[in-house]
Amino acid sequence: MTNKKIFFVLEDVSVEYGGPIKSIASLEIFLEQKGFSCHIVHASLNFLSKRKSKFKNTFSFYKSIISLIKIKFLREKVLIIFNNQWTPAVQILGWFCVILNIEYFWWIRGVPNYKSSFKKRIVWSLSQKYLFRNANMIVGSSELSIKRIQGFFSKRLNTLEIPNQITFPSKKMNDSKLNNNYYFELNLKEKAVEEIIILSIGRIHHTKNLITIIKNLKNNLFDRKVRLVFAGYSNNKSYVEKLKAEARKQDIKIEILENIDNKQKNFLFSLADIFVSMSQIENFGHSIAEALSSGLPVVINKETDFWPYFDFENIYLTDSSNLNEKIEDAYLHSRNKNKDELAYLFKETWREFENKKYEYLLSKLI
Repeated sequence: MTNKKIFFVLEDVSVEYGGPIKSIASLEIFLEQKGFSCHIVHASLNFLSKRKSKFKNTFSFYKSIISLIKIKFLREKVLIIFNNQWTPAVQILGWFCVILNIEYFWWIRGVPNYKSSFKKRIVWSLSQKYLFRNANMIVGSSELSIKRIQGFFSKRLNTLEIPNQITFPSKKMNDSKLNNNYYFELNLKEKAVEEIIILSIGRIHHTKNLITIIKNLKNNLFDRKVRLVFAGYSNNKSYVEKLKAEARKQDIKIEILENIDNKQKNFLFSLADIFVSMSQIENFGHSIAEALSSGLPVVINKETDFWPYFDFENIYLTDSSNLNEKIEDAYLHSRNKNKDELAYLFKETWREFENKKYEYLLSKLI
């Protein structure tokens, strides 16, 4: 179909790094199936970098510079897709593209705000805004991230939203011995028969509005005790203590699990009855999609930039004023639904959505 070579510039070449890197891995496979020649550039100035790549065609930063000069000299078509904007190696490659007039897209992972470090804001002001302005297209993981980047520029940028790749949870775990291991690893109390577990997975941070969940949640639903489980990355012990203190005040049973891995996360999805997210800046919402793909009913903040993409029966929109009402609706309706069927339907919906985005990107690459 095309002889265009595509270079993905990554700060980290480990697929396990997170959603954005998994998205590149997924897109790489899609594009190669369409006839593109794809290469990964490890954007590190360190000659001795030992980081093991999870991609098959990985170039060092220095090898990629030589390759691009050769390609440009031979007048071959080439496109660079940047996945991170802050490292010196990425900045150098960006300016290399501008000087040699090489086509490039920028896959954004965030823009600085007033809380960003002074160094980051200086880099942004002196270099990054110019590189973004000259990109052929800006790719973001959500409408929110696109809006934020547009806010920095007077002229309209060419933009495209592509969701971060998600890992579909495995089927419900029925191995009691394995489950006991997870209870032990997570220091989690076993689920009682007459208990409802409400799960929220994501960064344990004030921007996720976790305290709003605690303040607006009843401690029992339908005469069953409620247990609230927050799980995710945290580096703020004082905030964790604040959540626990608020839970005690509201007489809510709570467990906070920090820094869980994917297998433990899948176990939590299989254990939970309902998934809740009150975050307004989910930047598309990996955990929301993963919960839906495990068959869980999901109660989410109507401000989250996820639900407009999916008209899906297992999504319940809320704000803090009617959180309990929506949780009750979700719980009652889910009792009469087949979890496996809902999980399968959402996975198919997600794949269709993702392929449409990739096909649109493909139309811009040709």
